[in-house]
Amino acid sequence: MPGKIFVNYRRDDARDMAARIRDRLAATLGDANVFMDVDNLRPGQRFDKELEKALAETDVFLAVVGTRWQELLAKRQASGERDYVREEIAGALRRGILVIPLLIERAPLPRHDTLPGDMRDLVLHQKHVISHERFGRDVAELVEVIQSARTEDRGQAEAYRTSGGSHYARRDYDRAIADFSKVIEIDPKDVLAYVGRGQAHHEKRHYDRAIADYSKAIEIDPKDADAYYNRGRTYEDQRRRPEAIKDFQQALRLAPDDLDSRNALKRLGA
Repeated sequence: MPGKIFVNYRRDDARDMAARIRDRLAATLGDANVFMDVDNLRPGQRFDKELEKALAETDVFLAVVGTRWQELLAKRQASGERDYVREEIAGALRRGILVIPLLIERAPLPRHDTLPGDMRDLVLHQKHVISHERFGRDVAELVEVIQSARTEDRGQAEAYRTSGGSHYARRDYDRAIADFSKVIEIDPKDVLAYVGRGQAHHEKRHYDRAIADYSKAIEIDPKDADAYYNRGRTYEDQRRRPEAIKDFQQALRLAPDDLDSRNALKRLGA
């Protein structure tokens, strides 16, 4: 499942163009799939936690760079004022998601040695130019880039998932865990990868890690019976009978023909 598109911009630099880009992408890819202004928080919310939550749902990060971008970055650095734009970019680079610098009206991409250390890798990412005269075509090309990258990522994820399953079948659990982890890096919402990695952790008796993976799968898809069954099996091996029974019962509610869950409940005397 594709993630969201994060539009990062400075309010004193290319704000209107950033809004136009956001609106055009929303019209093409869906309003709920494009967002901006993570720094616009409600009272009491913490920026760092909300940013991590937003980036966890993001698979494409657009860094809008206008003609004043470098100047405003330097001013924030000199004043010591918190720079939300910098933190958003650094967070995206750290997570390894697709980052595209959008150069507005051919604004220059800053040199590597003029950027703070946590965002220097921005210059290593292929840029895309958005101009007023070619706005419609430029954004259409951007959509093609995003969709092409997502298609490639899906292919890689499927390959790693298949490889992980093969390693698991051969009882090579370490390599299975590595492959399923690659899938999760590409798509943090891949339920099958979390369940597969959880099973490999279970076989290595890393029960807490297995439960964490199954719980994440359930968080993503509360109707996944396999995740409940496998978590129940792990609870059973930990001798946590009440939790095991609860998960096997839920698995059976979701999949009434599931003999494994039915037999597990009989085994536990439930």
